[in-house]
Amino acid sequence: MIFYKNGDFARSYEDLISDINNTQEIDYVISYSNPYEVFLKFIVAMLNNLAVIIVDGDLSSKELNNLDLDKESLDKKIPLKFENITDLDDFNTRISKCHNWNLTLYTSGTTGIPKKVTHKSTTLSRNVKISDRYKDNIWGYAFSSTHIAGIQVFLQALYNCNAIIDIFNKKRDDVISEIIDNKITNISATATYYRLLAPFDFVCDSVLTITSGGEKFDPDLSNKLKNSFPKAKFRNIYASTEAGTIFTAKGEIFSIPDNLKDSVKIKDDEILIKFDLLGIMNNSSCEWHSTGDIVEIVNKNPLEFKFIHRKNEMINVGGYKVNPLEVEEQIRMLEGISDAFVYGKKNSVLGTILYADIVATKNIEEKYLRQSLSKKLQSFKIPRIINFVDKLITTRTGKIQR
Repeated sequence: MIFYKNGDFARSYEDLISDINNTQEIDYVISYSNPYEVFLKFIVAMLNNLAVIIVDGDLSSKELNNLDLDKESLDKKIPLKFENITDLDDFNTRISKCHNWNLTLYTSGTTGIPKKVTHKSTTLSRNVKISDRYKDNIWGYAFSSTHIAGIQVFLQALYNCNAIIDIFNKKRDDVISEIIDNKITNISATATYYRLLAPFDFVCDSVLTITSGGEKFDPDLSNKLKNSFPKAKFRNIYASTEAGTIFTAKGEIFSIPDNLKDSVKIKDDEILIKFDLLGIMNNSSCEWHSTGDIVEIVNKNPLEFKFIHRKNEMINVGGYKVNPLEVEEQIRMLEGISDAFVYGKKNSVLGTILYADIVATKNIEEKYLRQSLSKKLQSFKIPRIINFVDKLITTRTGKIQR
């Protein structure tokens, strides 16, 4: 039974158990580029109820300093003392009893300096579903193993003894081959990741669930994905490093679940979350956490809303406020364009100029693009400078780097 597979590298659950039994110590700061090593050490920490920190394995010394990690923490080793796991049933029994471990990780947003967040097992596994109906799931793993989205997918797979097939940071054709060859049933990724699969001229019948999270939901992208994944149900997730998964929806319209009505509210169009719903942060002295996510209320009774933009992402162009996500969405809807990134650059004469980096799947004339956008957008929202690029710069978690 496969636990993890990445290309030619594969480890079964039996291999995993053997590796766990042969692990004598772990690092207090888990920092590996190989996702399997991250998973292995994380599982060992869980089984021993140890508090550990997880960071990206390719961080530079400067980046580590920004995370406020001293040399003592980075060099610290934790010796292990626990009875060997005998078989898969024993492994599953022990994993099911892991309720007291703590994990510290860092925010992976598209802007700003990462913030440290410590989660208890209860907040990280809050939305994990365990049932016989999930036992045959095969996960396409399309997130970083050291960030919250990847950790939550990993836990969902682990608690149901599922296979994890690594399809992160791979070329389009390789991803499609992995999905088909391994009969992947579930994929969770960012919208940016899914756009890398364009053009959607392939069909994968094995995929039953497509989950999108980490970025604003794109209805046009969802429609395109249905051509390639005709049997899949689509889910949209709102989550953060601070809170884990909070909302889920079938499309772009969310509502607050009944069990969270006292812990989540909307004030001045911004989502606020009570701190007791979050992991532990350095600035957690206030009662409510400002997410910075701005919504539009589409129905007051019952309350329904959709996400519009991040609070700090609006661009001032000649005194007008431009939502780059709105412009990007209109650009992506044009035929032959798979992705776009809209941003502002300071100009000594004009103030801020709007730029757009565009990934096209065929030759597109800039004149056609501008004419098309002029029918949908006000003139000040149309980028002054347009660059056609092979790919967009993304964060370690697969989101557009803003």
